[in-house]
Amino acid sequence: MIMKNKTNYCRLFILFCITANFLYGRLPGDSSDPSTRLYRGYAYGSVLDTENKPVENARISVNLNLFFNYEEPTPRKVNVAVGYTNQYGYFNITVDVNVPNRWGSPKAHYMDAIVTGGPKCYAVDHSEGSRSLTSFFIRPIFNIIVDCDGNEIDDNKEKLLSEKFCPTYILSSKSRFVRPEPVEYLGVNSSDLWYYLIDASGREVGNYPIAEGMKYNPPLDDYYYFAGGSNRNYSTLTSKNLPYTGKPGSRNASSKYYLMFYHNYAGDCNSSTCWSDEYNFERINNEYPNTVYAHLFKHENFIIIQYWTFYPYNDFINNHEGDWEHINVWVSDDNPDLASIVKVEYYFHKQYLVRYSDPNGSLIPDSFEISNKTHTKVYVGGQNITAPGQHSGGNFPDPGIWPAAGELCADENVKAEGPEIHWNSFINKNEKYGIVILPDPDDIDYNERPEMSWFKADLYWGYLDVKSYGDWSKVIPFVNVGNTPPRGPAYRDGWGKVGSGGGKYKIYEPCPKNPRR
Repeated sequence: MIMKNKTNYCRLFILFCITANFLYGRLPGDSSDPSTRLYRGYAYGSVLDTENKPVENARISVNLNLFFNYEEPTPRKVNVAVGYTNQYGYFNITVDVNVPNRWGSPKAHYMDAIVTGGPKCYAVDHSEGSRSLTSFFIRPIFNIIVDCDGNEIDDNKEKLLSEKFCPTYILSSKSRFVRPEPVEYLGVNSSDLWYYLIDASGREVGNYPIAEGMKYNPPLDDYYYFAGGSNRNYSTLTSKNLPYTGKPGSRNASSKYYLMFYHNYAGDCNSSTCWSDEYNFERINNEYPNTVYAHLFKHENFIIIQYWTFYPYNDFINNHEGDWEHINVWVSDDNPDLASIVKVEYYFHKQYLVRYSDPNGSLIPDSFEISNKTHTKVYVGGQNITAPGQHSGGNFPDPGIWPAAGELCADENVKAEGPEIHWNSFINKNEKYGIVILPDPDDIDYNERPEMSWFKADLYWGYLDVKSYGDWSKVIPFVNVGNTPPRGPAYRDGWGKVGSGGGKYKIYEPCPKNPRR
């Protein structure tokens, strides 16, 4: 996972002195009910950074887990207590669990400490681990859990969960397919940015690669540091116009201008045909490893794994550079060994639909396709019946014709004639490719990780407006066929949300039957 202050070496170690006295009988604070027994665990210690300085206000959540049968897959009784380190880095937390006497003595028990960063987010060096003192009755097993992004999921389990439930993607077109690519294919370094140059009257002068601005007088990096080199932090950039006063290019007089920065896939090439030609080498050679971006969070009692795919362009009834699409996989547990699929939400064209598994984890008939009981198949759209485009990027549970699924109530043919991007092709890649775990944007230190600036920067992912087959619809009030490129995944309506995304998506229902007739 990419986290603040996480380099190739872990930035925090934790010294825990833990004692767990599980005392039989009633203790102060115990229930007056003689049919119950109190078990009490103690966790105390300190949190220090790599310079042995105390970390203040680090959140420590301690779980006491009790098993009363060796065959129980999960603890029968769990209780949680939360505390924070003081100014000296110390914490002292007591966890109480009341259980019925009829259960007998616990056969196994362990404690977890979930460490969430204080003012900064750190990672834990597990080689330092924790040590526990022999208690009166039991020497407990104590696990350190790190949750730097604050989503209440062990960071070390996030990659395992994402791998276990990674989808397989079946592309629609045999000849003009577009793979799920890493953002590096687009070019997301500071030196890869483009900008619109706009004069003081609001007239667009032109659009240029950022290197062109270094020829200005004064050069752009006099105003904006990131413009002057490769791999610089541009995470605070937005799509708003930024001021510049000077002489762009060969102009003799100094004037005031505005700059709007954006990502650009193919330079001045701005049509779906041109994009397809530009992409053809990658289509044939798969030069970049297949990549999907996973964002995990909790909703109610479930773990939600959002799988975000990036496509360099969209070729449908609407055309645009850059395309971010996603599905939500709901799973039952944060333990990768126990977790199973509960349901899957598929998103396409501001709509979504839900497919369920049954309580035993097997599939309800006609629900969705799956392999190895954990990897759902996603059929990527698709061809619009009324336009020649071959790739919409939408995510569907089945191939075939989906009535009125596209913009303007157009039918969409999800042909499934293209390559199958098998889930296994995303596994065991490095941090940049394969399955890339994305926290929330504020959980990354972009001064240490400037190459991740694309994630926080609120920019458009392509040329601002291009022609498409659906341009005729612009004459219809309140209709937007969608030629504008998207913003990054963290600024999409579905980021960190389920279902309708707060009303931004509607359940898929075909438009009124055959409105064209």
